[in-house]
Amino acid sequence: MTDRSPQQLPSLNLDHLLNRRFHGTPWQAFWQEFLGNSGHFLILKILSDIAKDGWYASINDIADWSLIGAFTVQSWFLSQRKIHPFWGNLIGPSCYTLVDLPLDGWEFFENPSHWMLWGFCSLVAIAQGLRLAWKPAITRYLLPLESIARTVMVWVAYLITTAALHQEPVTLTYIQIFFTGASHEFLFSALVFLGVLLGLQSLQLAQQQQQTQETAAILRNLAQWGMGNHVVTSAIANPSALTFQRVERAIVFMDIRGFTTWCEAARPERVAQVLNCYYQVVEPVATVHRPLRVTFTADEVMVIYADLPQAMRAAVAMQRAARSVLSAEGLGAGCGLHYGPVVEGLFGSDGVRTYTAIGDTVNTAKRIEGATPAHQLYLSDAAYQQLPIELQIHCQALPSIQAKGKRVPVALWHWQGDRGQVAIP
Repeated sequence: MTDRSPQQLPSLNLDHLLNRRFHGTPWQAFWQEFLGNSGHFLILKILSDIAKDGWYASINDIADWSLIGAFTVQSWFLSQRKIHPFWGNLIGPSCYTLVDLPLDGWEFFENPSHWMLWGFCSLVAIAQGLRLAWKPAITRYLLPLESIARTVMVWVAYLITTAALHQEPVTLTYIQIFFTGASHEFLFSALVFLGVLLGLQSLQLAQQQQQTQETAAILRNLAQWGMGNHVVTSAIANPSALTFQRVERAIVFMDIRGFTTWCEAARPERVAQVLNCYYQVVEPVATVHRPLRVTFTADEVMVIYADLPQAMRAAVAMQRAARSVLSAEGLGAGCGLHYGPVVEGLFGSDGVRTYTAIGDTVNTAKRIEGATPAHQLYLSDAAYQQLPIELQIHCQALPSIQAKGKRVPVALWHWQGDRGQVAIP
């Protein structure tokens, strides 16, 4: 077993981790967007320029460099999901036009490549915008059409390049003659067929990804409900963190005083209603302070925190929340807090496991809670010594208790800062 201080604990966000699993790192998402969408026209345009003018001329062409920059910017924005896909797919052609139009003047609009640029990017923008707005109703139709547009763009680029090599203007007559060629007709038909196949494959992958994300969301909720957010994020980010480890932890116990006696006189439905309300107000305020584990056992709450300030803030907030529910029933909860070494990890059999902490620190925290009256918070001396001086002055020393199973009496401190609404840093 190894020691690990609270400061070494990773700051984990479950949604962020799952997003990384599905979409990769920002750079991976960028290259996926560039190679899968934004870079298609750019690659075809550069290959066309190389075929027409050669490598040297293409490398020294300012227009090509501006095109690379424009579609790099587009790829970055779309990969980060910082813009609607309709407008995002128009970033590239817009930036390129703003740069190249002053250089070419009105001749810019006479270049068929520029018409292909705007036509293709507009089609993709419309298709992706509609898919986002009406998904999944028309996805099954738009994805194949989008793929056909991409493959037909190869044929259009080939037509424009051929016309430039033969120094022919791209007119309707030229297109008709070009299309009637047997090889060109075959190429067009083959590209359309390829677009359909790629579109159907993209549709299948999109549906599988959606089903995977929906399943992951369900499993995430079940895992969080059963084991807690810290365990799930650790299992995704660093499974080795779930092995047994000796660490310093702050343990908070809270239990309703007189609950058993009250249950004898109350209807079972009322007991269930009050207990559920108790859970619903206590759990959120405990979770706000990033616990490693929250466990409910009947009317008892056990919360594990990585450091003492988190636990102090949570214990005070939990007491206030519990009071708002229990006071109306003439009940109150006592809360105990202790800080010290524990062994934490996954405990259980191959079939059933739970993530928790064990050790004398946990047992002592439970004994302190058992000695705490309703609406009060008692701290161990170990926890008190870790508090800054400005908080220690709000604690009152209590007589030590001889806790069950403990050879040495347990020194206690009564937290009184809640009366003056003391802020805990």
